[in-house]
Amino acid sequence: MDGTDFEQDANQDFQSLFRKVKSGDRVASRQFVEEYTPVLLKVVRRFLHSRMRSRFDSIDFVQGVWASVFRNPAGVEQLESREAAALYLARMARNKVIDATRRSIYCKKNDLRRECQIDTLFEGHEGENELTDTRQLSPSDLVQL
Repeated sequence: MDGTDFEQDANQDFQSLFRKVKSGDRVASRQFVEEYTPVLLKVVRRFLHSRMRSRFDSIDFVQGVWASVFRNPAGVEQLESREAAALYLARMARNKVIDATRRSIYCKKNDLRRECQIDTLFEGHEGENELTDTRQLSPSDLVQL
């Protein structure tokens, strides 16, 4: 048996495995997920911005990839080898991280760069709290501000 025969057998095994996954075989699905999850975690951790690490968990992105795959398996179904599947899934994971980064860092509404610790909000106002002062004002005083 030469290298090309081995590759063809591996590709047939992959296609057979994915046919079982698509048909709803739980054992095949578990095997498929267990095989590619470590690869996806590495990709997510590599691309996850340091500011986002406190807000997002890497496994959430991996689960998002699996949800997309099992919701619409047509993309993976067309792949012919384990390597091609790994590249496809890694690209999908990277894109999910990039999309979340765009929403969380570069969108003004959720901009992580605008976050600060609550202790720093009142620095320089020792003994004074501007929020407390405004709460003591009457509604007509607030309108004039």
